[in-house]
Amino acid sequence: MSVMFTFTSEAIEAIQSFQKDETTPSYVRYRIANVCCNQMQYDLAMTASAMPQEKIINFNGVDVLYHPADLKYLEGTEIDYKDDGFFIRSPHPLVATF
Repeated sequence: MSVMFTFTSEAIEAIQSFQKDETTPSYVRYRIANVCCNQMQYDLAMTASAMPQEKIINFNGVDVLYHPADLKYLEGTEIDYKDDGFFIRSPHPLVATF
């Protein structure tokens, strides 16, 4: 499978740091959230389980969940971590980054 989106090494290291303090294995869910009035926003969250329709991509030991319906907006994005926060570089002007 080709990678549709990427995580920088800094983002992977930050996620692994968060995960090492958890007692149960976890995933990172990367999705598009509808916030209101047809506005879309990227969303990253830790979760303990995958939903049946979600797919998994592994980035250097970090399992990332995504829904296939979100791919048209996730494709081409890059998740990075700098100055104690995640941010997303996106080629999609209709989706707000957080």
